[in-house]
Amino acid sequence: MTERGSLTVEAAFVIPVLLLIGLAVFEGVATMSNQLQVMAATRDGVRVAATTPDVARAVATVRDVLPDDLAQTAKIEVHRPATAGRPARVRVSVEVPLRTPILSGFSIPLGWVSSMLVEP
Repeated sequence: MTERGSLTVEAAFVIPVLLLIGLAVFEGVATMSNQLQVMAATRDGVRVAATTPDVARAVATVRDVLPDDLAQTAKIEVHRPATAGRPARVRVSVEVPLRTPILSGFSIPLGWVSSMLVEP
């Protein structure tokens, strides 16, 4: 086999591996971005839950902060005690589908829980 032929064979093995690594990095960055958005929405929702007695307003705040594709499928749980000084909790969970065509059909579960003391 010539040197030129061996270079072609090596490239045939290396290029798909590099492509898979690139796709994995892309999915990782996209997933981390989604996780940060879920965390921010949960924090904003618990801030509203701790300062107002309206639980529906906290849920609406979470949905407003989340991007539309996540807000539609997000499961949001709000626990707000009536007593000041007790912790209010907001839990957000969502299944994020992978964007890479090869991995379509798979999803990653993301979620976050935040708590804050209820203000008088």
